[in-house]
Amino acid sequence: MTSKTKTIFAILLMITFSLAGCTGSQVIDESAREDIENLSASNNENQTNLATGISNVEIDITALSTSLGTLSGDLTNLGNELTVKETSLLATISIAEESIASLEEHNSALLVTLSGMNDSNSDESNALQLQINENNLEITSLELALVQVNSDLVVVQNTISSLNSTVTNLESTLVTVEQSVGDNSLDITENNEAIYQLSEQLNILSEEISLLEIDLQEALSILYSNPNHDIFNDMTITQTEEYDFDGDGIIDYTATYRMIVLACSEITFEDLSNIDFSGGQMSSTDFRYVDLSFSNLSDVYAEPTTCDGYMTPTDSGIFTYNGTIWDKTMFLHSDLSNVVANNMYAPSIAFAFSNLDDADFTDSYFSNDSSMSFIEDFGTNGSLFDMNSAIGAIFDNAYLSNASLYGNNFTSASFIDAYLDVSEIEMNDFTDADFTGTDLSNGTGYDNVWDGADFSYADLTDSDFDFSGSTGITWYFTTCSDGSNTGSSGSC
Repeated sequence: MTSKTKTIFAILLMITFSLAGCTGSQVIDESAREDIENLSASNNENQTNLATGISNVEIDITALSTSLGTLSGDLTNLGNELTVKETSLLATISIAEESIASLEEHNSALLVTLSGMNDSNSDESNALQLQINENNLEITSLELALVQVNSDLVVVQNTISSLNSTVTNLESTLVTVEQSVGDNSLDITENNEAIYQLSEQLNILSEEISLLEIDLQEALSILYSNPNHDIFNDMTITQTEEYDFDGDGIIDYTATYRMIVLACSEITFEDLSNIDFSGGQMSSTDFRYVDLSFSNLSDVYAEPTTCDGYMTPTDSGIFTYNGTIWDKTMFLHSDLSNVVANNMYAPSIAFAFSNLDDADFTDSYFSNDSSMSFIEDFGTNGSLFDMNSAIGAIFDNAYLSNASLYGNNFTSASFIDAYLDVSEIEMNDFTDADFTGTDLSNGTGYDNVWDGADFSYADLTDSDFDFSGSTGITWYFTTCSDGSNTGSSGSC
């Protein structure tokens, strides 16, 4: 009961006592009656205002509690996202450290071998020393990349620590708010004081959150931005050329293309995701541990050139290119998931230990280039697919003649109308793969998984594949190895 209410109640008591001495025949003064009625109305109004005030305070505090609870959930979700990024950075660091250790171990072995050689082994010792030098260069590159990744990790961990502190303060404030909501016995003055204190805490918390949001934006900008996008945009030149093929002064063909030139380059541990490389040139480029996911490689020109090899003139004056396996454009331990690479021209390309899941290589040319002969060809001058994950990848109408496919996971991949003739296909998983209309003639291979594969209208003429043990294969008007056709119900 407030002091004002007590005063009103005391006045009422005094009036009551003064009237108690009056007899029934006495007439109460009209002005006194009006005073009593006014005081009663005033008292009722005060009681109503008091109840309304308390009710409004409870509503305001409840709304404040809900708002703070939502904010706590948002900050917790943000912390979870940063924790996932921290885990990713730690995994990257682990891979880099393992690579460095592997190279250092390799150098140690090479040094032991080198120390045991005499002058008669000068050529071999020079080759070993060259390999050691190349390993040292790669170790230096890995160490520089590791420094940057560790720096990014520190930023994330500091942000997570600051975020956890803010969430803890917020939860403490929520406890205070919830206690205030449950205490309906507080009078207006106490509730106002509680609201004031909560408002002060909320103002302080809002300032902290604002500062934290700025820090988080900077941290997230560092983590999720890709400065390489700007670098490659700066390297891009759009050029239009006109061609008069018959020399009559009339333009027969106009070509507009983008210039992105990477030749005899080695790119390692870079984030090149979501970049438009379409129409660019990647001749004899080694992409090692590079993230190219969701990038556009359509119409990319990646014909190999003699970076390490040499050219030999023929009697007709035409040069023959003799290259090594390292002259191929290579994707080693790279991420090409969800890449779009339609009409990519990349003869004798190499994919090894990479992620090609859901990549689209429709209409791409991966057959060998007849003008180049590889000295160290590992059995083929064509393209090499070695130990990749290519689940759901699309190779429709792709040219893969003379390719070597070893140890890949092509589950649910599509090779519709593709050319895989004269290819070596060994130990791959082709579960539920689609070879409709595919040319597999003169191909060889063993230990492949063909369960659920579709060979409708495929050509297996003079091929040597073992389909025994595989189940669920679709044979529909398929040309078998001996030239016979399965028709609508036979099998090869």
